[in-house]
Amino acid sequence: MPTSSVLVVEDSEIDQVIAKYMFNKFDENLEVLQAFDGVEALDILKGTHPQPIFIFLYF
Repeated sequence: MPTSSVLVVEDSEIDQVIAKYMFNKFDENLEVLQAFDGVEALDILKGTHPQPIFIFLYF
């Protein structure tokens, strides 16, 4: 069961996969939330409790 979460915001699906892999290698109990744009990220943040401990934005 995930104890904490991070939010990855990136429009590229392959970059999403790489980021999720990296975070899961760091801590396999970490929940990786994914959004493909800012609007989707805000929707996730509005409905997520507790809030992610880290928000990772790709540019």
